[in-house]
Amino acid sequence: LEQLLVCELGMENLWRDLRGSMLLLALVTPVKTNGEDAGLVSMHFTDFFAAIVTDLCNIKATIGRVKTHNQW
Repeated sequence: LEQLLVCELGMENLWRDLRGSMLLLALVTPVKTNGEDAGLVSMHFTDFFAAIVTDLCNIKATIGRVKTHNQW
C-alpha cells in the first residue's frame, strides 16, 4: 500500500449513481512472489508488478516489508 487517495466526485451526470459521493482509492504496488503466499511464509523479493489504483473496498489484506541483510 503506497498511498490512499480521496476523490470527491462532482454532480455531473457522467458519474450516474456515484454523483456527489466520495471514493477512497488505494495505490498499491504488488510484489512478485513466484506463486508463494506472503501471508503464510517468510520470503525475500526483488521484483514488483506495475502499480495499480483500486477502490479501497477491494483490498482484503496487506503484507508489510522489512529490509534486512540488504534484502526486502
